[in-house]
Amino acid sequence: MDNLVGIIKHFLIGKKKSIENLRILLNIFSSETPMPTVDVATRTNHDAEQYCPFLETLTDAEMDKKIRDQDRNTR
Repeated sequence: MDNLVGIIKHFLIGKKKSIENLRILLNIFSSETPMPTVDVATRTNHDAEQYCPFLETLTDAEMDKKIRDQDRNTR
C-alpha cells in the first residue's frame, strides 16, 4: 500500500512540474510579438543555395588525399 502511495505521489509531483513548465512557456511566447505569416512555402533558387546543404563531389584522387590528410592529423 505504501508503495502505491509513493508511486501516486511521484506521478502527481511530475504532473505539477509539467504544468508549471507549460505555464512558463505560455507566458514567454504570449509576451513576444507573433511570428510573421508565410506567404510562399518554397524557397527561391538563391535561398535554396544559401540554406540547403552542399554536397561536394570528389574524384578518387581527391578522396585518397583527404583520407591521407585525416590519417596524418589523427596521429
